[in-house]
Amino acid sequence: MRGINSEHPDYMASAQTLQTYGDLYHGGEKIQSNVQRYLLPRQKEPYPTWIDRCSRAFYDNYIGSIVDWYAATLFRREPVLSFTSNDLAARAFYSQLNDDCDRQGTALTDFLRHRFIEAVVYGSSHVVVDCPRLSQAPRHRGEEIELGANRAYLSGFGPQSLINWCRDENGQYDWVVLRTRRRTKKRPDDPEWIDETHWYCYDREHFKIFRSRRQPNEEVDLEAIEQVDEGRHGLAALRRVPVFDLRFSSGLWLMNKAASLQLEHFNKSNALAYAIHIGLFAMPVVYTDKEFTQPLGESYYVMLGQND
Repeated sequence: MRGINSEHPDYMASAQTLQTYGDLYHGGEKIQSNVQRYLLPRQKEPYPTWIDRCSRAFYDNYIGSIVDWYAATLFRREPVLSFTSNDLAARAFYSQLNDDCDRQGTALTDFLRHRFIEAVVYGSSHVVVDCPRLSQAPRHRGEEIELGANRAYLSGFGPQSLINWCRDENGQYDWVVLRTRRRTKKRPDDPEWIDETHWYCYDREHFKIFRSRRQPNEEVDLEAIEQVDEGRHGLAALRRVPVFDLRFSSGLWLMNKAASLQLEHFNKSNALAYAIHIGLFAMPVVYTDKEFTQPLGESYYVMLGQND
């Protein structure tokens, strides 16, 4: 299954940008572990000096606070769900969906808040709607309810997970491929962790799930990818891929507007802090009658020869 890991050209083009936006939002260890990517060296700056600046870098996460404030203000009052139908089963279904929309105990409002923040940071977020998969199809409606097969649920995926897709002439998905990764152990006493990669493939009627298991830091063996499940998904009767997008226009994509400003502030504030730090130490003063044209800065040391 070599083709299952293929990536859409638009996905590959935006991968580095999305990583940058995610690091700027989370800050902390995300920035520290990639500081040499974001703290740019100055013109003709010696490499040891730049490394020293990187080791002393700090990050004021203004954009993360702005995004969280924006989301908190929008969801300051939770959406009110009202049901006008007299169908008790429908009312019970939506009530349960509101309390636990993803089978992990997440309230619908909290789920939507997370999708909103994801879209503000990355420009888009994706929701998969599906129903539980059973080993055997229920024989009637009562058995379907008893087995929970009608218990539709939501799953959230960031744009980093949607690696490949195709749309029709109306802009609707013909098929999508979602990829997730996790590190797991079957039992606590297992000696090593295993990296698992899953691919979820949806078309208008069917789904397929593929899996790869490997040791940490090993490359994915495309020959070892195995199919672990397939069948009809929850929206097969509607002939619709069960993936829904939350996208922001360029005007509302907050991180896309502020990322360059955040990086500029990061570089300027750290340059100022490092200059103050260097200014706390005694600096040598060298007098010479020789012609001297080498550029100097507050963080440069120059070895000069002895006067004749």
